[in-house]
Amino acid sequence: MTLYVYTSRIGNIFDDCSLDPGKAGHDAARGQTVPLSRADMAKSRHLARTRSGTEVGISLGRGVTLRHGDVLRTKNAKDPHVVVSQTPEKVALIRFPEQGSGGGGGGSGGNTNGIGDRACHTVPFLLGHVIGNMHRPVAIGSMAGGMVASVPIQDDSEVDTLGRMLAAISRDIRISMSEEIFTPHEGADVHGHG
Repeated sequence: MTLYVYTSRIGNIFDDCSLDPGKAGHDAARGQTVPLSRADMAKSRHLARTRSGTEVGISLGRGVTLRHGDVLRTKNAKDPHVVVSQTPEKVALIRFPEQGSGGGGGGSGGNTNGIGDRACHTVPFLLGHVIGNMHRPVAIGSMAGGMVASVPIQDDSEVDTLGRMLAAISRDIRISMSEEIFTPHEGADVHGHG
């Protein structure tokens, strides 16, 4: 049996639908899905198994970080390609409402239904401080009436730890756990200090 070694990225199915093996008219038999953790996607060389059980090698240039949906090929264009499928991981979801949106505890400025002026400014700074001290990547998104910060966690107990660390703003936020594909916010370098 041949071990296919994938050496280049030809695109991403989310950026170019013509690469998606699930779309009509595409030669789906030529592509397989290879599930990888976020940590494995940062490696330039390793062995992996496709969902169908085929062992494959990945050998990319230094500094190449794969993304969910990337399509890889070997040096021989006739070989089957693979689509990278990032595996879901545990994340803590920290939800906080926008000023006046009615989701948090009271505050100043006569706003009794939403997050107050003081909390509106305190919440993002305290979240940034706590998450930064944890040296974890963060993803920032929006939701109806507010924002959500996602942080990867190793264990369910970290949700409680985050709650204790953020006790000063506990009336203004909601913390829960989920399992999802985590994509860090671009430009949020957890290793850089300057």
